[in-house]
Amino acid sequence: MSGKGGFPVLFVIAAKGIDPVWLECESDTDMSDEIQSRFGDAIENGTDELDVYMEMLEASINVSMVRKYMGNSVADTMQNFCEKHGLI
Repeated sequence: MSGKGGFPVLFVIAAKGIDPVWLECESDTDMSDEIQSRFGDAIENGTDELDVYMEMLEASINVSMVRKYMGNSVADTMQNFCEKHGLI
């Protein structure tokens, strides 16, 4: 499924007590903040790196998107880990 700009849908948002849901794509979200939040939460909660990357990939946050918003160093780390563990 893609949003109006052709980007894949990343998030389905619903608010309690409101019937409709809305879809958010990469262009609707501050992806730098989203990715950094995922890494920050993982560090704060001691989440396993494998789980973090698996969840990101399941949400269509892939290496190229991480490279776009977080830079080469972070993306290279993700890519190396994911290749080593058979995620990509």
